Amino acid sequence: MSMHDNPSNGYTIELEKLMVAIPENHHKEFVEIIENGVEEEILDFLEEYLPTNLPQPEGIYTLGEEDHSDDLEQGVPYAIFSEFDLFEKKPTKEYTQMKEIIGEVQDSSWTTWG
Repeated sequence: MSMHDNPSNGYTIELEKLMVAIPENHHKEFVEIIENGVEEEILDFLEEYLPTNLPQPEGIYTLGEEDHSDDLEQGVPYAIFSEFDLFEKKPTKEYTQMKEIIGEVQDSSWTTWG
């Protein structure tokens, strides 16, 4: 399972804050789509109107009454971004040396998500 398969790495932004990156003539439409709350429609809209130099959200999440968070507000929709799209993963000096001496280290999704 890659980070794209499970993007819940804690990288979120309030959905409405993405408004600044959307062409002004589509702001009203964006607000209406957010109010409808249909994830697929929101993601389709963002795919069409977010600039191509920005990452696309992997999902949309709104905390429900049963959810509790210290840093997210209930009822506010958030765009969830994959760590893969926001950060470059670079090997350490130690990893490079280990790879040269011993061989490739396997990255197992089972140890991460198992």
